[in-house]
Amino acid sequence: MPLISLLLCVLIAISPLAENRPDGSDFFSYRKIGEDYQGSYALDNKHVYYCFDKIEGADVATFHLIGKNTGYSADKNHVYYTGKIMKGAHPKTFKMSNANIACDGKDYYSYGIPFHVSDYKSFRPGYNNWSVDKNYIYYTDDQTEKDEIHSIPVGDYKSFKGLNEQYAKDIYHVYFKTKIVEGADPATFHTFLQSRYFGQDKNCVYYENKATEVKDYNKLKVAKENKNFYVDGKNFYTHEFLKMPEGTNIKHLTNIACGDWSKDQKRVYWKNRIVKGADAKSFDALPSLYLYEGSAADNNKDYDYAKDAHHIFHKDTLLKDADYATFVCGWDGLNKVAFAFDKHRYYEGHPTPLIKKYRMGKMKVEHN
Repeated sequence: MPLISLLLCVLIAISPLAENRPDGSDFFSYRKIGEDYQGSYALDNKHVYYCFDKIEGADVATFHLIGKNTGYSADKNHVYYTGKIMKGAHPKTFKMSNANIACDGKDYYSYGIPFHVSDYKSFRPGYNNWSVDKNYIYYTDDQTEKDEIHSIPVGDYKSFKGLNEQYAKDIYHVYFKTKIVEGADPATFHTFLQSRYFGQDKNCVYYENKATEVKDYNKLKVAKENKNFYVDGKNFYTHEFLKMPEGTNIKHLTNIACGDWSKDQKRVYWKNRIVKGADAKSFDALPSLYLYEGSAADNNKDYDYAKDAHHIFHKDTLLKDADYATFVCGWDGLNKVAFAFDKHRYYEGHPTPLIKKYRMGKMKVEHN
C-alpha cells in the first residue's frame, strides 16, 4: 500500500492536474473561482490568489467575486480590485452600478479608482468616459498609462451628456476631456463616427478643443496625391485640419517617420508650419534611442527631433547651438523620461542612472 500511494502521488504530481498552480498552494483544495480582463482569482483552504500571487490577509471563508469579469472581489474586511486592496471601500455595501462603474454607498469607482464624488445622491454614470453629479463632471482618461479620473465644474447638470469618449456638452458648454471648447455652440455641436478627436457646430470643425479653418467636415475629401491630407477643392489640410501654406506641392508631399513632419521638393513642414533653414533633400527624423536596463536600441524614429545634412531641429525650430556630432534623443523606459542632449547640455529631460550609464559608454547599443 505505501508503494501504491507513493506511485499515485508521483503520477498526480506530473499530471496536467498539477500544472498552473501557485507555489505552495494546496493541491486538493485549490480551484479557480473567476477571471477578469487581466487575470484570474483562485483559492485553496488557506489562501486567496490573483494571477498566482497570494493576496496577503484575504479571508478565504468570506471571499467572493463582485459581478462577472469585473476585477472586483471582497471578503469581510476589504474590497479588492485585480487582487489589490481598495483603501476606504466598504465590503458590505460594495456593488456594481453599471457595466464598469461600482459603488459602496459613499463613493463611486471606475476600474478600482475612486471618483471622490462631490454629491453621491445626484451622481449618474454617463456615456463612455463621462459621469456627472450636480456639481462636477467626471472624466475618466483611459489614454494615460494608468486610468485617471479628473473633475471639472459642470455648466448644467440636467442637460449634460457625453457625445463620445472625448467630447461632451451641456446647454452652456462643449467639453473636450477636461477643457471647455471655447466658442463652440452646444446647440449645434455634434461628433462623427470617423474619429473621436473632432466635432462640428454651425461655425466650423474643431480638432480636439481648438477651432479650425474648416467650415464643413462633409465637404472634405482625402487628397488623392497623399492620403494623410485633406482637400476641400481649394486648400490642403493636415489630419488636424490645419491649412497648409501657399506653395505647398501636394503632388510631391511626403510624410516623415509617421510624425508631424512632411516635405515636398523644396520645403520641410512641421504640421502646417514651414521649418525654416531645413534642407528638404537631406531632412529626416533622428533615431529615437530607447534605454531599458542594460541595453539601448535605436530602431525607431523620434517624433520631436530631426536633422538635415548640417543642422538639428526640434519640431519646427532649428537648434542653432546644438552639437551635430554628439546630439542624442530618446526615451528612458525605466524612469519614463524623454531626453535630448549633446556634449554641452540637456535640451529635454535630465540625467538618470540609465542615461549616465549610456553616456559613460557602458551600455550596448542595438542598431537597425
